[in-house]
Amino acid sequence: MPVQLIATGCLLQELGLLNGSELWIVGLFIVLTTGIVNAYNFMDGINGITAMYSGVVLISLWVCNKYFNYIVDGRLMLFLLCSVVVFGFYNIRRKARTFAGDVGAVAMAFMLIFFISVLIKATGTFVFILFLGVYGVDSVLTILHRIYKRENIFQAHRSHLYQIMVHSGRKSHLKVAGIYAGSQAVVNVMVFSIYDKPALFQFAYSAGILVVLAVLYEGLRINYLNKSKGKRNS
Repeated sequence: MPVQLIATGCLLQELGLLNGSELWIVGLFIVLTTGIVNAYNFMDGINGITAMYSGVVLISLWVCNKYFNYIVDGRLMLFLLCSVVVFGFYNIRRKARTFAGDVGAVAMAFMLIFFISVLIKATGTFVFILFLGVYGVDSVLTILHRIYKRENIFQAHRSHLYQIMVHSGRKSHLKVAGIYAGSQAVVNVMVFSIYDKPALFQFAYSAGILVVLAVLYEGLRINYLNKSKGKRNS
């Protein structure tokens, strides 16, 4: 946690948010960054999911960066995407030969937060935070479910939807990873189509996307858990 806070401070400095920004903005950024980084790390639990999902987000950011006339050096995104491709070659397999681990997932999360923050600052719209919407909905709803069950949210678990789909639904790692990456790709296209719309429209549209993702999450979660219970009872 201390290292994450130091890294977040460096990120704030790089974004220029430590110069004249209100304290509540700095505090909110620290909370959101820490939450996103750890959520991204928690989502790294099956083969292929980090590589596929990160690849989708990076490609979306690179397209936005090019469209908005390179708000950051596009080569940085391409180099990072190349590293994801190489990692994916060894990870997107039934029997993965290498894994991201905490270091890989946390580093990737910080890079994506930086790119998204720069994009939000340049465009003046927060809708691009939905580039991490699928992971966000899964992480938040999983935490809420665990709190409701009075479980310790800091202990290891298999309560994320992707874990339920793999362990209870017997879906393959790569198929589940593909579903998450594909879902985020659809969301990203929808986000890019509304970035220049009025703020109220963006808010309503974004809320609609999150509601749909939440409904899908709950529907799939209930479906796979019921199937698992039915198999055990039989």
